[in-house]
Amino acid sequence: MFLQNAVAFFIRDVSRRKKSIESTKSVIIFGAGSYSQILIRMMVDQTQKEWRIIGLIDDDPNKINTKFLGIKVIGNTNSLEELIKSHKATDLIIAIAKLETKKLEQLEDIARRCQIKVSIVPSLSALFSKKFDLSDLSQLDETELIGRETLIPNLEDLRNFVKGKRIIVTGAGGSIGSELCRQLHFLEPSFLGLLDRDESGILKTQLTLDNQGLLSSPNLLLADIRDSKRLEEIFKLHKPDLVFHAAALKHLSLLEMNADEAWKTNVLGTLNLLHVSKSHGVKKFINVSTDKAASPISVLGKSKLITEQLALYFATQSYPLDCISVRFGNVFGSNGSVIGTFNHQISKGGPVIVTDPEVTRYFMTIHEAVQLVLRSAILGRSGETLILEMGEPVKIVELAKKLIARSGKEVEIEFSGLREGEKLNELLFSESEVIQATRDPLINKTRVNELDSINPEDLFRLFNSQISK
Repeated sequence: MFLQNAVAFFIRDVSRRKKSIESTKSVIIFGAGSYSQILIRMMVDQTQKEWRIIGLIDDDPNKINTKFLGIKVIGNTNSLEELIKSHKATDLIIAIAKLETKKLEQLEDIARRCQIKVSIVPSLSALFSKKFDLSDLSQLDETELIGRETLIPNLEDLRNFVKGKRIIVTGAGGSIGSELCRQLHFLEPSFLGLLDRDESGILKTQLTLDNQGLLSSPNLLLADIRDSKRLEEIFKLHKPDLVFHAAALKHLSLLEMNADEAWKTNVLGTLNLLHVSKSHGVKKFINVSTDKAASPISVLGKSKLITEQLALYFATQSYPLDCISVRFGNVFGSNGSVIGTFNHQISKGGPVIVTDPEVTRYFMTIHEAVQLVLRSAILGRSGETLILEMGEPVKIVELAKKLIARSGKEVEIEFSGLREGEKLNELLFSESEVIQATRDPLINKTRVNELDSINPEDLFRLFNSQISK
């Protein structure tokens, strides 16, 4: 009996050790600097020892054969492929805060050829001085490959602007709204109200803030911005100092067919919020807009231009509300983003549908867009529309080709032609708008044309006259 038990124990122990070895990740870390040192400490401290660090690679020749916390720099990019194969690496982790797009693409190509996983230390965690955790490692994706430099936020200014304030974010369950909530939460407001009509969206955002899904917190504000009475109840109870208005209907083609919905949500909803903000002493109202408001030809663009004009109107009254608008282009990773659409089409074997071979769009990441919204909120003077520097426009067909190449599949691209209300090339400002610099090189400013009236009937006539052109 003793022998049987001993044999059974031995078999279980061997099986356990085998599984442990199989689950161990053999890692090469790119970058021999402060990020990699943080990463190494965390991996060494892991109680389950699931990480085996093979070594570091770095393209600085002075670092070759040096050691960081006992881990040797064993090569550079040129030797990476050979090192992966000879050491049977399972993972490549990029641990550099700021890396050129071409280098990221090169590292990803090598990892794909060697069939290993590539991850990156998220710069946002480091920039915000957040306590970084290994679970924060993320896969290298399209948002890392668009060629824009990492923003370095002035945390002291942001925290001084936000800390202790009572804040409401509308559209808190959406892409921009949820990221606003995450970044504002870090800056320690005394109250952060998550306002949205989408209960699932609110739940998702709450989970990212406190890892709870009880939906019982008083800061979860289920409401429709079309409902002025409900907004009155919320603002009377919570008395916000700052309002970040990110709630909107935004899908261009859908709104072309449903213009009344754009009117009710984008225009009347914004008007409701401005009225209630003024009535309850809001210190600053930040209206999130879009580049489609510049010389608009779509229902979406025209509705959002009116929201900018409404913000200007409330800013110029005898008892003004401090209002600004922030205008920017497409955002990688947002709900309904072209990236998601293309990846879905690729996963189904294609074709990938592009409207026109020459169509271009401006892009930035969600993190960057929200950083600039927060900086604009500090910088902007009442009545201004702040226009974010979007860099060079991206040719959509080239983006589609890159995604197809990354998938390793053979997928056709088809051209459907521009849709109703769609421009070949987006603008950031209209020809009639006077653009001025601000003290931030990534933010310019303008003032839109003023409205004669904010009476809903007058606004409706204006809206209808614009969309009928």
